[in-house]
Amino acid sequence: MKIVVLADTHMPRMAKKLPDRLLIELADAGAIIHAGDWSSMAVYE
Repeated sequence: MKIVVLADTHMPRMAKKLPDRLLIELADAGAIIHAGDWSSMAVYE
């Protein structure tokens, strides 16, 4: 199982979108763990 762990994305204040490479890795992850610093449900979704 592929697990992606990320944090400190600071969306949407500092970045407008997640990096392309990260989006590719998230697409086929079996689990995603975000350790904090998202500011709205839109970022979560």
